[in-house]
Amino acid sequence: MALPLYRVENGKHRCLMLRRTRPQLATNPGDIGHEWVFRRFIKDRVPYHAYQEFVEVDKKQIFVPRQFIPSRVWDNPAMPNRDQYIAGIMQLSAEDQAAYLYGEWDRLAGAMFKPLAIAPMNDLVQKDYYIVRSIDFGIADPTCVLWLAHYPKSGMTDVISELYLKEATLDSVATAIKKREIDMALRPPVYSVGSPEMFAKQATSGQSIATMLGAQGVYVEKGNTDLVAGWSHIRNLQQRNALRIWPGPLSTVWGAYHLGRTLPILQRDTGMNKDPNRLRPRQEDHAADALRYGLMVIFERPEAVILAEPVADDPNRDNVFDKMVKDIQKGNKAFSYPELGTWEA
Repeated sequence: MALPLYRVENGKHRCLMLRRTRPQLATNPGDIGHEWVFRRFIKDRVPYHAYQEFVEVDKKQIFVPRQFIPSRVWDNPAMPNRDQYIAGIMQLSAEDQAAYLYGEWDRLAGAMFKPLAIAPMNDLVQKDYYIVRSIDFGIADPTCVLWLAHYPKSGMTDVISELYLKEATLDSVATAIKKREIDMALRPPVYSVGSPEMFAKQATSGQSIATMLGAQGVYVEKGNTDLVAGWSHIRNLQQRNALRIWPGPLSTVWGAYHLGRTLPILQRDTGMNKDPNRLRPRQEDHAADALRYGLMVIFERPEAVILAEPVADDPNRDNVFDKMVKDIQKGNKAFSYPELGTWEA
């Protein structure tokens, strides 16, 4: 069950004021509702323990109980043809057996990606790096912005920061991006890429999301739209241990919580007449798309120039002499220095 449908059904039960009702769900791991069920009921929770969730109503704290009761096929002796059912599951992959026989929610067959490697600390491993900003813009869906630090000498890429904004306006997205880059205090992005939908121009105004962001100082170019190449490149970097995310909770500038949360549970589009090199529709793939745009521009343009760090001012340095040397090297015939006067060579 998708989360919006669950909310609708849950709301129906709470509206039945004449009866005290409490919705109860029964489900297996996997499919479209896997991620939100796992987060809401199972992750970091003790089975059978009733947790009291706080909900504020009219400035009052209301307690809503939430409980996970694990169950396995062996718990149901009345199930018809149970042994045949178990025998059929035993012929599936080890991940499917773990999920459907033993109720393990952290192993999924058909996952497109492995969990991302976590960097040991939030620190740039090399001075030679450049920043890439990638955006997957959503109106009804979340908007995800990632900042990638790429180290050309080693080929390593770190995902160092993330914005994950729901129901955000253009103004709020632009403001959040500029503030985040001020807070990071790193080099400005060499590349800024975005989803192709951002470049669709409106017939009436001739404007697009990309041009309107550009008017606010957030410049974007169209990201690579080849899904198969993008997903393959991410898998290749993971296999080479050349892709990491920085650790960090949601309350800090650093880290990419939602990318780390959603990437490992994205499922391939398998089945009759499906393409397993693509993702199954209706998944939370916004952070994965932003990652794909950023990594592909690094792959396609490896010649990015990294500007040298500015040299600190030396009060004892003879800047006038340095300027004279540069003018002579350029072949200038006329020289003008306020400190020395003007003359011709």
